[in-house]
Amino acid sequence: MKEEVKKKNIHAGHRERVKTRFDMEGLDNFSDHQILEFLLFYAIPQKDTNELAHNLLSTFGSISSVFDARPHELEKIVGKGATRLLKLILPVTKRYYLDRENYAKTYNTTKSIGQLAVSYFMGETVEKTILMCFDTKMKLLNLSLLAEGSVCSCDVNFRLLCETALKYNATTVVLAHNHPAGIALPSRDDITVSHGIKELLDNLDILLYDHIVVGNRDFVSLRDSRLLDD
Repeated sequence: MKEEVKKKNIHAGHRERVKTRFDMEGLDNFSDHQILEFLLFYAIPQKDTNELAHNLLSTFGSISSVFDARPHELEKIVGKGATRLLKLILPVTKRYYLDRENYAKTYNTTKSIGQLAVSYFMGETVEKTILMCFDTKMKLLNLSLLAEGSVCSCDVNFRLLCETALKYNATTVVLAHNHPAGIALPSRDDITVSHGIKELLDNLDILLYDHIVVGNRDFVSLRDSRLLDD
């Protein structure tokens, strides 16, 4: 009984001290486990989240791996409510980035387009294909999900691709997909599909400017690699 009281006294006010520290300093000086502990405050109101934070890091190895972990793996350690909170981090970060930056700038380099694609695919665990639509000045008109597949496969719907490009009056489009389990290396199928799409869009007076392949936070441009050349 005395031990329980002593433990409660040690942790009394701990959460408020952490919140006050954040208010004054931000997260720069927080360690990874302290960041996770702080986040868990808002999903687990009456429990020592410090131990849970350490368990997450020891299980998954890093804070990025915690955020990338599958929901059922997280639930075993922190429960369903806290898992929802942790799985919100990457989608909200992605939405913030896309909303704040991408519709106000001109994408006139392969690097800027590639970075946009890398940001979109951040944290994705299955292969997805997106279409980026641009106007004549290479300002982003729309970014749409075209297809979603398994960990290593994704089929592009050509009709949907054309309808999307026409819907947003795009003069130029860029196709991008990710390799969640591998490196950013275009496959033979990637090249063949790209040429088919390029020919299809040429008939609509729409330029397929590039096809970006993303993997391991890196990207390869088929345009720069001269794999889109006729």
